[in-house]
Amino acid sequence: MERKRSRSIRSPEVFLLLVLLASCFRHPDALSVTVTDEECVYEYILYDGDTVSGNFVVVDHDIFWGSDHPGIDLVVTSPGGNTVHTLKGTSGDKFEFKAPRAGMYKFCFHNPQRTPETVSFYIHVGHIPNEHNLAKDEHLDPINVKIAELREALESVTGEQRYLKARESRHRRN
Repeated sequence: MERKRSRSIRSPEVFLLLVLLASCFRHPDALSVTVTDEECVYEYILYDGDTVSGNFVVVDHDIFWGSDHPGIDLVVTSPGGNTVHTLKGTSGDKFEFKAPRAGMYKFCFHNPQRTPETVSFYIHVGHIPNEHNLAKDEHLDPINVKIAELREALESVTGEQRYLKARESRHRRN
């Protein structure tokens, strides 16, 4: 008589698997804009203190690399109109900052040369809940915190891969 082995899957394992799968498909690939003078992108931040990270790379760089192009500037403005982060004169870079408050943030790319340049970029907003924001069941709190930390670490790796892919594409065109 042949016995069939079955492995039961516990609900925390299923929950962890679903969260990881959902986080993989949550964000589209990096976006691109053509910057002649200034182009702005908006991102809504749900909670103050959230970590905002991302990167950008100048993809069309025939003129960019072949001259004394001063580079692309990135200026991030908070909902109150304050500048919270800047990068000046680069061909692309990574950025990260803590959002001082919730609301709509403006990410503006400036091109002082006014020659059209395609910029590939990626923005991620991360939020790791505090213990008091989670369900009060003592057994689920550590699991939920770890899941949130894993999701943020996975987003960081995914963002790095997108940055390196865009950089490699830029270098192949040289």
